[in-house]
Amino acid sequence: MKESTTYQEIIQEGRTDEAKSFVLKLGTKQLGRPTVVVTARLEEITDLGVLEKLTNHLIAGSPKTWAELLRRIG
Repeated sequence: MKESTTYQEIIQEGRTDEAKSFVLKLGTKQLGRPTVVVTARLEEITDLGVLEKLTNHLIAGSPKTWAELLRRIG
């Protein structure tokens, strides 16, 4: 079962959802409440690697605003 494509997609989706949640929680703590536009932009991200980069930027404390954080991914 673990080898099935569907199972792997479900696992990947769960990891992505958790990463988005973490970015939102940590970002809210450091940058303040995100706007609806920022939240929608984060929801559009499906690449786990991009979410990990955002997390790393937040952990490093480098962005001072949500816009600055999102500019780092283009």
